[in-house]
Amino acid sequence: MGILNSCLSSENKDYEHVERTITSENRNTHAPLPYEFAETACTESHVSESTENILKLLEPIISIIKSSSRPKVTPFKFRHGRKGVVRIASWNVERFDEEKADNPGVKEVVCMTILENGFSLIAFQELADIKALEKICEELNNPSLSCTKDWPGHRGEWQYVVSDATGRMYRSMEYNGYLYDTARGITLNHSALLEKPKTSPKPFTRSPFIGTFKIKKFDCIIGSVHLKATGLDNEDLERLQKEIDKVPEVIDAIEQQYPGEEDIIILGDFNLDPKEEDFDIMREKGYSNCVPIGVFTNVSNSNPEGSKIYDHIWISSRTHNAFSGNSGVIRENLTSPLIPKGWSWGGVVSDHCPVWTELYTGKDYDSADLRIIPDTSFTLTGL
Repeated sequence: MGILNSCLSSENKDYEHVERTITSENRNTHAPLPYEFAETACTESHVSESTENILKLLEPIISIIKSSSRPKVTPFKFRHGRKGVVRIASWNVERFDEEKADNPGVKEVVCMTILENGFSLIAFQELADIKALEKICEELNNPSLSCTKDWPGHRGEWQYVVSDATGRMYRSMEYNGYLYDTARGITLNHSALLEKPKTSPKPFTRSPFIGTFKIKKFDCIIGSVHLKATGLDNEDLERLQKEIDKVPEVIDAIEQQYPGEEDIIILGDFNLDPKEEDFDIMREKGYSNCVPIGVFTNVSNSNPEGSKIYDHIWISSRTHNAFSGNSGVIRENLTSPLIPKGWSWGGVVSDHCPVWTELYTGKDYDSADLRIIPDTSFTLTGL
């Protein structure tokens, strides 16, 4: 362990797992640290003059790391009034690969955001490899960071599923995933990417990922989407609107495989700051958006209040019967002094905030049996 790590581990247990991560790229997961030094013992009885000089240079970083802490929160009780509830969330985690998941600041923010807000089922978009979500699942089940070790509330027993490649992103394939807490009575019965007829063009830049879940007495089907970005100067806005207009056909594909299933949730990154008419086609289908009206869902260090509404959670009219009325956008505590911010530190995990909704779990509202796995996958028919 390097000098900085050795010294910090003896003084501040919260960052005993800090590692130097240096790459050739200035990415959101790793930035070059402003020092290079040999592995040397750091003791209270003797510190060399050169080491002393290095530590003086690093004092601002050490100060930030030592002062970092998660807020004191009251653990969620998984109830609304006298009824049990589940919180379902969606989070675009922005080019989330194994290296990013290994950053202790990223891992802390993702895991503690889940625990502090009582999320039990999370759809993740923009996974950059199939192993990244496993790192988060492992930290939740077998904590290594002191913040997750010391969490006083419900810890959960977590499982995850990652899709096949949904499409391409910058320098990698892109994947979608679900992370869910089996200790809250959640089981995944079936998951698959939406398919298209072989003779038709691809309707979505990234295929939606569909999962069928049993949540105590309530069951539902969730479709996680990451639609086309608008592009530079909105050059791809027309293509994006066409993808939005295809989303109701995703619902049709689900209903074709599960006749009678009316508890359907479509969530994810729609990549559009909407005008009233942009999602008329979803409203005509009887769906309503649970994300609070007018609350921005993007975030950055330069604009922590956000300016765009990209992320949505659309629920069917039948699912609305299970809606507790609580939903939200998490804007606070999404940074860490261990996450690079350009050539500095204290960056955000992602340029998207997690969004969530809360549903009652004591009753199912339709007649479909989601334990039955369809013979074929979900396929668009309206092309």
